[in-house]
Parts: sequence; structure tokens; C-alpha cells
Amino acid sequence: MALFVDGSSLEHWKMYGASSDSISPKWAIDQGVLIASVDGDGIGENTGFDESIMTKNNFEILSLN
Repeated sequence: MALFVDGSSLEHWKMYGASSDSISPKWAIDQGVLIASVDGDGIGENTGFDESIMTKNNFEILSLN
């Protein structure tokens, strides 16, 4: 089973459209939750999604429990 967020790392994510597994500092895990911020400096900031991320894996069936 693949995890979207394991609560401690961003290893299952990459920048949208990127050929490498790099990820922007705008994205982080905070208290087990995936968050995004404008300048990589905390909760409550809006990214504007100019640095979107995507999962490294493809999924045919997704169940959110």
C-alpha cells in the first residue's frame, strides 16, 4: 500500500512536471500534516499553487478513509 503522507517526510511527492524528485521548501510536514506556505515559512500562508506537487506513484483506484 502506498502512503500519500507518512506523517514525517515528503518522500512520496515531487514537484509537478519535474523530472527529478526535488521538492520546494514551500512544502513541509508539520505535526504529521502536509502543509504549504508562500515562502516556506509556516502554516497560514497561501502558495498560490505556483509550485504544485504530485505523487511519485500513479494510482488506478484511490480510497480515502
